[in-house]
Amino acid sequence: MKQLAIVFITLLGLSLSGIAAASSFTFKASASGEQEVPPVMTETSGSVLIRFDRALRDVDYVLTIRRGVGITQAHLHCGAAGANGPVVACLFPLSAGGVDVNGRLAKGTLTNDGLTPGDCGGINVSNIASLFAAMREGLIYLNVHSMANPGGEIRAQWYPK
Repeated sequence: MKQLAIVFITLLGLSLSGIAAASSFTFKASASGEQEVPPVMTETSGSVLIRFDRALRDVDYVLTIRRGVGITQAHLHCGAAGANGPVVACLFPLSAGGVDVNGRLAKGTLTNDGLTPGDCGGINVSNIASLFAAMREGLIYLNVHSMANPGGEIRAQWYPK
């Protein structure tokens, strides 16, 4: 009987951890100069983690940059791989003189109010739910700008799910 109770508690714990894991949608991407349009030769690289809450009300993000020199801003843009497009969200606001960074550049939460509406290949991004839909279709990319490359130092593209 004691072994049956242990098995039951273990299974219950596993099922509850599955529920907790399903409480958000996570997107990860690596950023490099090669993904820029046109490509940029740089030693800067980065990674970004974006987590939508299950109700698609807000988005938490963490942006990490390695060997970043003179970083001026970072945004989410509309655009499929190989195409540039408009800004839909700011992750790191303009820093006129640029910052050098080797670690976390930005961490925060986006809400509907933090988005700039834009057409992302037929998906009108105007709220968190539509941003999620555009990301699932591969129509959103991260662009990190620098003093040396104001159009973009590194880029991370999300691909269709």
